[in-house]
Amino acid sequence: MQHIEKKQSNVLIVTIIVFLLILIIILSCTVGVLAYQMHFGNGTNTLNTQFMENFSVHDVRDELCISVPNATSEQKNECKLCPADWKLFQENCYFISTNNQIKSWKESQDFCIQMNSHLLVLENQEQMNFLDQMVSKEANCWIGLYFDTNKRNWTWVTCESCKAFQLNFKITSEENHCVLRSASYNSEICKSLNSWICQRKAIRL
Repeated sequence: MQHIEKKQSNVLIVTIIVFLLILIIILSCTVGVLAYQMHFGNGTNTLNTQFMENFSVHDVRDELCISVPNATSEQKNECKLCPADWKLFQENCYFISTNNQIKSWKESQDFCIQMNSHLLVLENQEQMNFLDQMVSKEANCWIGLYFDTNKRNWTWVTCESCKAFQLNFKITSEENHCVLRSASYNSEICKSLNSWICQRKAIRL
């Protein structure tokens, strides 16, 4: 009987020792992971701080901005950037959707808003000439001109600089309240599905 009790006692002691060893291993791993994160995390933050201290707007211009041949002194001191897949012209960036991307006029405007922009607002003839080079004549693209039923007037989605430029377009039907760019500019049913052109101000450095 004593032999059995002694054997059970030994098993209990071994179990306790194994449990304590496992607990020590877990604690050691946890402490090691925390120490690693603190050491290398601080190192990463230090590197980021040093990078930002040594990085300047001048460096960004050298890396990203394209020098204009025979540029004036004013042009040399400015740089305009657009997001990826956007085209730069004058003060604006333009996003032209592909032929397989089609939406209604409202969906197109909502898409542009999500991209911190708006549907195309035509401001001058040079801008129209640029778009003629970038967009096929056969492509049907929504622009930011629509018929405001409350004002009973054709209105641009934003009119910061469009008042001085009047777009000639054809009103094809009284029910067509949105303007589409194709071979010419025509009114169209706003729910019809077409490509679109977004516009936003270029980022100046």
